[in-house]
Amino acid sequence: MTTLEQKIIGRIEKHRDICFFLIITFLAILIRLCGKDFMSKDMMIFLLPWFDSIKEQGGLQGLSIQVGDYNILYQTIIALFSYLNMEPIFLYKIFSCTFDFLLAYHSALLICECTHKPKYKYTFNCAYALILFFPTVIFNSAFWGQCDAIYVFFCILTLKYIYHEKYILSFIFLGMAFAFKLQTIFIVPFIVVFYFYKKNFSILYFLISAFVLELSGITGFFAGRSLTAPWDIYLYQTQEQPVMYANIPNFWVLVGDNYDFLSKFAIIFTICILGCGLYLVISGRKPLDNPRNFFDFACWNVWTCISFLPVMHERYTYGLDILLLILCFINRKYLPLLFISGILSLLSYSYFLFDTPYAEKPAALIFLLAYLYYTCVTISASRQQIMPQN
Repeated sequence: MTTLEQKIIGRIEKHRDICFFLIITFLAILIRLCGKDFMSKDMMIFLLPWFDSIKEQGGLQGLSIQVGDYNILYQTIIALFSYLNMEPIFLYKIFSCTFDFLLAYHSALLICECTHKPKYKYTFNCAYALILFFPTVIFNSAFWGQCDAIYVFFCILTLKYIYHEKYILSFIFLGMAFAFKLQTIFIVPFIVVFYFYKKNFSILYFLISAFVLELSGITGFFAGRSLTAPWDIYLYQTQEQPVMYANIPNFWVLVGDNYDFLSKFAIIFTICILGCGLYLVISGRKPLDNPRNFFDFACWNVWTCISFLPVMHERYTYGLDILLLILCFINRKYLPLLFISGILSLLSYSYFLFDTPYAEKPAALIFLLAYLYYTCVTISASRQQIMPQN
């Protein structure tokens, strides 16, 4: 080995963490470019026609009427896209992919805090890389052009700051998450549980989130929209697709798709299960003061919602997979659950994006069994103060 080679390798070893971070970032960008021209059904049927409609109406001026079923903030972003001289499919995907990196970065920081590992070192880089290269994270933004990374990013910040008892910041981020997707509702039951557990913040803090959601529609208000528009959009979404499930292997695949008779039953059934979780906490059997129990129970609430609520879609497992991945760094026992959830998410994504067939009922049975096992893990760990593991 020459002296020059020794110096180069020495420099690389000395700065190996930043080198790995930069290489992973570059490769993550590169792999996302593979999907830049892929045209998903949602892109063809919804996103591109929304763009064309808003552009024809004058960009920001076109926000006076509702286009599509996403909230005003996302419509505003589409309106801003219309002023740029780029293909809209690329603009959608660039915007969503940007949040892939933000989600990976802040989740990695959160993991370092929870495991007491130094920031920007080995654990940080591993978490950052795993999130960026998680198959459904790539497919969701780079191929599908969807925006689940955006609301999940704000949900992770919400959980981070509520754990650190920085409640105002937490509820601001909750409002931002709601401004992008109604599916933010999946973490609300956990926040209610934490409210009962800590007893050191007011339920009125939810008004902060409501104010942020309302404020997110300001461009629409200036264009002439009603002040209730951000809420009306979500009310419409709840009634838009009367099905029990849509390409997600949850409980209702095994039971049936009779929305008229089962939807109200499903909502009450879900509330009952979540209520049992609340009872577990207020009975003192589930302390939420350590990272494992905190994120474990937040994840359980999300999994309960997507397993039993009606009108669930395959993309709604996105937040579940991210929370499970965070938990895997806190405790390795969650690895099998991440593997099962990740594989099933990938199968449902592949069916929608690439028409790859999969056995829906066996997948639903596996998903239910994994949820039941996870529930047992959650209960058994209730009174354990387990030290974080790498």
